[in-house]
Formats: sequence, structure tokens, C-alpha cells
Amino acid sequence: MKNQLPFVFLILLGISACRTYQAKPYNFPNPVDTTDKPVELQEKKTYSIPQEGVFATNLFDGARLNNFEYLENNAYRRQFLFQREQ
Repeated sequence: MKNQLPFVFLILLGISACRTYQAKPYNFPNPVDTTDKPVELQEKKTYSIPQEGVFATNLFDGARLNNFEYLENNAYRRQFLFQREQ
């Protein structure tokens, strides 16, 4: 019976993972119309800090990265900017 317990657990975990999730609608308290605001496109590139062996990129769909820099000993700063100002 103890040998079957992990197998049963994995089956139950797999069944529960198959459920679908329905997102609930959210009403913003103060909606802002930004359709007339200009869109600032970000520069698509790979940021590299070769001496640390660290790389960051925004070369894939949906990526938001406007700057990436080394500060000190395992500390880095990344910058995310809005496409449209509110």
C-alpha cells in the first residue's frame, strides 16, 4: 500500500491540474482612456554584462525591458517603462 501512495498522489495531482480557470472581470475604479496618447516603442536588444556572465533580453513577444545595468556584487538594475503615459 505504501508503494502505491506516491502513484495515487500523482494521479490526483494530474487530475486537479486539468481544471480550467476562468478569470473574473475587473472593474477599474478610475478608467483612463489612452487611445489618443502616443506609443513609445522600446528598443529590442540583448543587454550583456560579459564580465559577470549575465545577459537580459527583450527580443521575444511581450517582453518589457528598457534598460539593464550592473550595480555591484550580484546587484543589477532593470527598468520597465510604460508604452503609454497615463
